[in-house]
Amino acid sequence: MKRIQVALLLLGLGASVQTADAIPRYTARYGQACTLCHVNPSGGGMRSLYASQYIVPKELAMKRLTDEEIAKIQPKVSESITLGADLRSAHFHSTADQVARNFFLMQGDLYAQFSIDERYSANIDVDQEGSVEIYALAWVLPWSGYVKAGRFTPVFGWKFPDHNLFSREELSFDQPFNTDAGIEIGFYPKHVSLWASVLNGEPPVNTRFDTNDDLAYVVGALSQFKVRQFGIGLGGSFLYNQKDPGRTSASEGGGPPGRRTQGGPFGSFTWGPWSWLWEVDATRLLIPNVRVKTKLLTTHELAYEVRQGVDIVGNYNWVDRNVDLGTGTKQRFGLGVDVTPVPFVELQAQLNRYVATGHDAAQALPDLFEPSYWRSEVQIHLFY
Repeated sequence: MKRIQVALLLLGLGASVQTADAIPRYTARYGQACTLCHVNPSGGGMRSLYASQYIVPKELAMKRLTDEEIAKIQPKVSESITLGADLRSAHFHSTADQVARNFFLMQGDLYAQFSIDERYSANIDVDQEGSVEIYALAWVLPWSGYVKAGRFTPVFGWKFPDHNLFSREELSFDQPFNTDAGIEIGFYPKHVSLWASVLNGEPPVNTRFDTNDDLAYVVGALSQFKVRQFGIGLGGSFLYNQKDPGRTSASEGGGPPGRRTQGGPFGSFTWGPWSWLWEVDATRLLIPNVRVKTKLLTTHELAYEVRQGVDIVGNYNWVDRNVDLGTGTKQRFGLGVDVTPVPFVELQAQLNRYVATGHDAAQALPDLFEPSYWRSEVQIHLFY
């Protein structure tokens, strides 16, 4: 009975999908969408009042707040203005084969929502690097549908909170500057999420993957359902950009524009305290009379819920950045623990092994040659 209640409370948590605040494994566990816990329909960013004043204090942390303590949480400062924030401070340390990052501010986001009523709002997210999401949101379409217009991160695959996972980093959805200008629509019929975006890009101030005025398109869907005691999610995403700038990850520079086609399936499988999220993507850049470059990658997350507020999390990532040339692959193996001891405070520790195979040191750096190395990650995440 308790799991059924939690599932109803977590309606919409972390659903469709990569700002770095959403936790997609919750949507896999409870088979729901993100709109109950996040203002942004695609997950991440500012939390809803219900999430801040009930779900986080009561259902996500090891320690539950009392009703008196919850009453002090007031993110809604007036009838029309709500505020929120995310802060991630991290320490990354690598072996001598890779430059150590040491301490740094991984995330610093301030959120504001200006609501006209329950259907219409203006939303702002500004991070410490000056990257901005700012959009108008209207819940006016059938099937619990919405229209979003402005600057935002396009919906594509799982929106993992770790933006260094290959499905985020290698496809230019890592932060900052992963937003684009345009319009998005979405629908939520029973057991299904559907979305589509039309984006037009602009100079490379807030985006890496769409720096022109020509149209780009993103579409996708996710279906979640139960088969006896098993939860299953199946979906897919597709992106098309006629004049891509030629960059698909932080390790690549720019280049002449070409036609980008990108997409693949993603899904989940849950059983009791276990959850497995996976994503497979291929991205192809065609520059007429110059070159064709095809990248293939996959990301997997396996989590075990030890108890409320404690998860053991493993990940596996693989990428071949140029399938046509056969210049080698890169893998990431990770194991760690996520703990939410008290509401609004999350602690994370993880050890990752990066393995490069088949690379030729004579090729251009760093796109086609990287060493293998270990890296530890420790984070404290404060959110409101």
